[in-house]
Amino acid sequence: MKKIILVSAALLLQALCFAAEFRLTNESKGYDGEGMYSCIVPKDARVGLSSFRIFNVRKYPWFVSNLVFDFDFGIYVKYKNEEVIVDANLLIPTETEELFDDNIIYYKLKENGKYWTTLTELDILKSNTRNTYYRINKKSIDYSESQRGIYDGPWYEGVSFIEKRITNLFMSLSDNKKYYYLYLIKKIVKNKNGYDVTCELADSDIEDSDYVNDTLEKLKNQTDIILNLIIDGDYLYFNTENNELLFTYILVDRAFAEQYENLIRTNKCDLSKINWPRHADGTCDYEDANNNATASASGNSDTSTEEATLSEAVIFRSAPIVGKTATVTENLHLRTDDKTTAQVVTTLVAGTRVKVLASGREDTIDGIASNWVQVEVLGGARDKDGNAIEAGTVGWLFGGYLSEVESTESERANEEASTAKEATALPIVPIAAGGTVLVALLAVILLVVAKKRKSGKE
Repeated sequence: MKKIILVSAALLLQALCFAAEFRLTNESKGYDGEGMYSCIVPKDARVGLSSFRIFNVRKYPWFVSNLVFDFDFGIYVKYKNEEVIVDANLLIPTETEELFDDNIIYYKLKENGKYWTTLTELDILKSNTRNTYYRINKKSIDYSESQRGIYDGPWYEGVSFIEKRITNLFMSLSDNKKYYYLYLIKKIVKNKNGYDVTCELADSDIEDSDYVNDTLEKLKNQTDIILNLIIDGDYLYFNTENNELLFTYILVDRAFAEQYENLIRTNKCDLSKINWPRHADGTCDYEDANNNATASASGNSDTSTEEATLSEAVIFRSAPIVGKTATVTENLHLRTDDKTTAQVVTTLVAGTRVKVLASGREDTIDGIASNWVQVEVLGGARDKDGNAIEAGTVGWLFGGYLSEVESTESERANEEASTAKEATALPIVPIAAGGTVLVALLAVILLVVAKKRKSGKE
């Protein structure tokens, strides 16, 4: 289990030499390679990075035990031809004229009991059972448990809540514990929705190749990458220049961190203490979480029991069939892709009618196992604020919150007209000796199907 903790918690990095120059926003004590005080590096001092190695200075065993550091995370810099360790949180790129606001920087948030986390952690806590954590991290946990002498005791005793770190110097990006990418920031530019950040990959750690971020892997060798950070209430989206979503971070508080650790270590938590994150428009993806506020799951350290309990906790609910009409059973985000990290197109209110176009991947949300489905919003739909949603709007919904219904007369008429239009639009192409038999046969079949739909005898 030690491997999981170290990979998740440590920022111990070694990379190539970076040509970019940096400066300190305030003075910092400098320490040599033995952890001994060396000098004061003044405010606005220009320094270079011969290597990029950020680490928790209070956890390194080779530091003298009676030393008192005035910072937590150190970094090696070149100052006056000497390599010293300074406060990593004080470094910013010299090139940038703008910086992140305090509501982005992790150590400023931490002072107020706030932390960045991922959708994975939110789903784990809301599931109200540590079996969800086990299922997600099963491969790593089973491997660590098989290594005698690495860790004594059950796996869940060593799991801690780890916040995601963003500073004016670096961003640690990940949406689970199986990999992370650490980006060195070169320039920050504010915009109306957030920030455009020019950065370079400093290091990455891939524990499980099944969870590699394909887009970031392709960008690995680029010197300058621009990432768009979009702020949406308590949500922070990381997009590429082409508006492709890479990661989603969510702002949570100390109560969340405490209940998360309680759930993993004891398999019990109190969800009534959680202030679930909200989007800028006030909506909450987890607003029904308090319905099961004080419930807890039973379990023990036995792997087979954990898995058995998980299967009992999940409700399997079939998604509506492709081609059918369905209604939304509660307010639901229509998204651009079949995952909760995808951007929201609009919010459909309960009762909204949609047509199912395609079936997507299987997922488990709120203890419900179902498939995502691609849908088309039917006429007359309105969002939660009462604004009309254009008929024909397409996106993805989680099928567990849809209920299949009969099409109305007008919907069946539209389907019939659409089918007839498709039939009459078929090209008459000679197939054999100037014949059009096959095309005519296809047209007849389509008309028969349309009539059956109208009579409800599909």
